[in-house]
Amino acid sequence: MDLTPNIVYSEAPDPKRVLTIVHGLGEHSARYQYVLEWLQAHHCSAVIGDLPGHGRSPGTRGHIEHFDQYISAVEALHESARTHFGSTLPHFLLGHSMGGLIAALAAPKIHQHDPLHGLLLSSPAFGTALAIPGWRLTLGRLLVRFLPRLEQPTGIPAEDVTRSPTIVAAYANDPDVLKRVTLRFFFAFTEAMAAANERTAAVSLPVGVWQAGADKIVSVSATKAWFDRCESADKAYREWPGLYHELLNEPERDEVLDSMLDWMCAH
Repeated sequence: MDLTPNIVYSEAPDPKRVLTIVHGLGEHSARYQYVLEWLQAHHCSAVIGDLPGHGRSPGTRGHIEHFDQYISAVEALHESARTHFGSTLPHFLLGHSMGGLIAALAAPKIHQHDPLHGLLLSSPAFGTALAIPGWRLTLGRLLVRFLPRLEQPTGIPAEDVTRSPTIVAAYANDPDVLKRVTLRFFFAFTEAMAAANERTAAVSLPVGVWQAGADKIVSVSATKAWFDRCESADKAYREWPGLYHELLNEPERDEVLDSMLDWMCAH
């Protein structure tokens, strides 16, 4: 699966490490400009691209046939980082929200043939905090067989992603932020969360998890449960009390990035 042609390579002066970034559900790579600039200033090169069906990537917006398409896209993104920046520097993989779910599933496959120095997860989507009525799920399972591309709202209020009014307004008015997804996407996403929670033994590389304590989008308890079951011998968990879902867009984002950088430096 090809990524969008507008893939971004962020080159740091005197780089010490390389970070491949995987964005979350509904968003896109341009929302990470601040993160890329911060990383550049701290000797970290990075690469990011829009996932299939997101931002300005090819494909039907908000739709996916199989979740493996996302995993293949991340494998290709990591390979592009290796090709562009070389293999002598330490390479890390960072996934936010649904991107964290994708990264957790992709990392063991990548690590087998191209060892990563670490996996970083920001408010990863191992379970959602958004309640969906049982009758809607039952109806959806019936309809997806016949209308897989039927669109539904994502159900993510802009004011729940961050406490920053400026970023909330930008998110709400951004035409490249998905507001709707298809039924097939939803059930592929749900199946992937279940798969990730069953495959924690496959994650053997170093893992760092950063979770928003006041997350209204993903389940904090699901993140903790995944972390507890993860069998990596080198793992760390940090929860940020009071912070909303997008840790890298919160007013305290520099502190979060400092913490991530410290973890990478230690690995």
